[in-house]
Amino acid sequence: MLSDYQKKIIELMCKQELLLAKLYEIFADQFPEHKAFWQDLAKDELQHAEWIKKLYQAEEENLTAFSEGKFNPSAMNIYIENIEKTIRRAENKEITLKMAISYTLDFERSLIEKNVFSHFEIIDKKFAGIMTKLESETRRHLKKAEDMMARFR
Repeated sequence: MLSDYQKKIIELMCKQELLLAKLYEIFADQFPEHKAFWQDLAKDELQHAEWIKKLYQAEEENLTAFSEGKFNPSAMNIYIENIEKTIRRAENKEITLKMAISYTLDFERSLIEKNVFSHFEIIDKKFAGIMTKLESETRRHLKKAEDMMARFR
């Protein structure tokens, strides 16, 4: 059974994914020449939030275990605040395409470096693929953003 502290961490994980999806949708509207790029990222982020919810439900059924380890909710809150600040800037049309790609690189790289998705221990093998997908898709997002940024160099 999850402690309230662990539930809060998982809620933050889900929130970050939903906020990234929102940000990428704003970018899709603001940069229509690259709409497919941003919409693809946004769609994936929504899927990631759903996967995290499934892992949470599986933990409630004792099919996975969640270990917060050295997870720092304060750092996650700062990360989320940065996304929210970027969303406000994007809504105010203060972000260029190159800046949008740079923010994407920073946000996706940060998720990978902090191993955000490595806190679930899979007990039931049918959930193992979710963790692999979360990690690999985040790496794919980073690669796509790196490729997009390379066009500007």
